[in-house]
Parts: sequence; structure tokens; C-alpha cells
Amino acid sequence: MGGDVKAGAQGLLRRADDCVRRNTAASLAAAICACDEAIAFLGGRRAAGNPSARHPLGIAWMTRGNATMQLGGPGCLGEAIRCYDQAIACLGELPVEADGEWIADLAAAWTNRGRALQREGAAHGPSEAVHCCDQAIALFRRLPIGASRRFRHNLAAAWINRAESLLGASPPLASEAADSAREAIALVAEAEADDLFAGEIGLKARCALGRALESRLAAGGSAGRPAAALIAAATDAAERGLELALSWRRRGADQFHPLAAWFFEFGARIYGSYQPQFLAEFILETMEPPRLLAAVAAAETEFHSIAAEALTRALSHLRSPRLLMAGTTETDRLIGTWRELNVARERLEHITHAQFEERLGRQLIAGEVLVNG
Repeated sequence: MGGDVKAGAQGLLRRADDCVRRNTAASLAAAICACDEAIAFLGGRRAAGNPSARHPLGIAWMTRGNATMQLGGPGCLGEAIRCYDQAIACLGELPVEADGEWIADLAAAWTNRGRALQREGAAHGPSEAVHCCDQAIALFRRLPIGASRRFRHNLAAAWINRAESLLGASPPLASEAADSAREAIALVAEAEADDLFAGEIGLKARCALGRALESRLAAGGSAGRPAAALIAAATDAAERGLELALSWRRRGADQFHPLAAWFFEFGARIYGSYQPQFLAEFILETMEPPRLLAAVAAAETEFHSIAAEALTRALSHLRSPRLLMAGTTETDRLIGTWRELNVARERLEHITHAQFEERLGRQLIAGEVLVNG
């Protein structure tokens, strides 16, 4: 009977998965309905002591939680957490050592529960979400991580959720969050340039790392890590994250544009606040054709606004009253930075004008084609 039970649920679970992937309000509602059918079919005596039914029942509850969290609305996070609790109860009763996929599924349920708790925020402290991530990480580490890209990527996702949960504490537990983000980055480093899911993980992990480092800098660094090392790590996260996001954008991954813009703004903020002598170089290396045009031509205006605001902010700070002595290294450095920032601002205006003319030319050509056609 076990095989018949499993086969009877597979069609419902496939339908639910397809609906979740479509990710519309209607498809997510349909996914929840399909999961409810599967749960009703698999529940009761069929699932009791029967791994062939217990496993798909746990998957049905987890998929229902995923669909509920993506659908959103009042009470969605609480309901998603309830679904994940059911999934963990079902999958936790399986002899997971007998099947690596069962371990991975149980770990995924813990990861998703942690994510829901993190998003719920006010109702729970970060400790419960971190506990869920720790449970997931411990389970994933029992798997042959080196032999499976899926296992590595899911473990990395658990580390990211852990980092985000730690950053949600008040005050943020930034040092531990940075360590968690680095664990995630290391797990996807070899694949993030070629695998879309790994690329997403790498970008989100560097975003969490950047936020953690900026939090530590704002708090005055730490006795164990000088500010210079934190600044270097933050600018590295910004530059590597920006390059990765732009690389994916060149290949049509439009969903990564918000992250590309975040890394550009983050890098400009860090350079402007801590190393203004390098701000002009960072901005112009990003804004000069063809790097930006080849990647985010549709978002030129947003990047120009970020660059212009960063330059204006840095110049305004340099204009603030201060005691300077002629001929000193510090004075020469400030004068040099002032000149470079002004040159960068002029160059940015030139780039903006040139790109405006290019866009106008493309629009005119397109109009002529339409008229002639």
C-alpha cells in the first residue's frame, strides 16, 4: 500500500510545486489547495508508521508553508510557521539516516521556519530564528556536502538566514552575522558566476556581510579588528558584489538589478565615509561605458543619482570647517581628494549628457522604423 499512497500524492505535490514556481496570487492559492488535498489524502492512519506516506505528508506541509509565506497577507507568517512545525514533526519521525534526501528535506523545513520567524520579527526575538538555522546547519553537515551542489547551496541558504536573523537583533549581532555570511560565500564561491541560484546566494550573502561590517564600523569597530581591516572587507564586499550582480545583469538576470544598485550605493557610502580619496575612482569605474551600459542600460538614471548624491555628500563634508596647515601631508591629501571629486562630478555630467543623447538617438531611430513600416 505504501507505493500506492506515495503515487497518489505525487500528482498533487507536483501541481503544488508548479503553482508555487509561477508565484502569482492565484497560483499560490491553488498551491495551498493542492497541498490541503494531499494532506487530507495522506493524513490519519495512512501516514502513521508509514514512511512512504509520512515523507510526502511532510513535503505537503512544507510546500503549504512556502506558498502561504509567498502569498502574504494578514496572519500569513504565523500560518506558515504552523505549517513548518507540522512538516518538522512529520519529517522528524522518519529514519532520516536511511535517506540523505530525507535529511535535506528536514533541514529545509527548519531553514524555512527560521526565515518565517525572521520576517515575523516583532513577535519573536532573533534567538528562535537562529536556533532554527542552527538545526538546519547541523542536519546539512551530516550530508556529503562536497558531492552535491544542491546540498551545498541549501546549506549556504541556511547560513544566510542565520546572518539575517542575527542582524535583526537589537543591537545587531554584527560580528557573528559576518561570520555566517562568510560561510555562505565560501560554499557558493566556485559556482556563483555560472549557476543562477548560487549567484543569488552569493549576492545575498555579500549584502548581509556588507551590512554587518557597516554596523561594526558604525559602532566603532572592535578591539580585535582594527577599523582599517573592516573598511577593506566592506569595500571588497561592495566591489565583488557589484561585479557579480552586473555580470548576471549582462546575461539578462534582471532580478539582480536591485542588488546591483544596493552594492553601488553601499560602496559609495563606505568610500565616502571612510576613504573619500578613492570615491571618485570607484564611481567612475562603475559609470564609465561600457561597464554600466552593457549591464544596466535601463537603470542608468538610478545609478547616476546614486553617484551624484555620493559626490555631493563627500564634497560637502570636505567643505566643512577644519584647521589645516599648509604644506602638510593631510592638507595635500584633502586638496587632492577635493580636486578628484570635482573632476569626477564633471565627468559624471558628461557621461549623463552623452547617454541621454544616445537614448534619444535610439528612440528616434525606433520611431523612424515604426513610421516606415
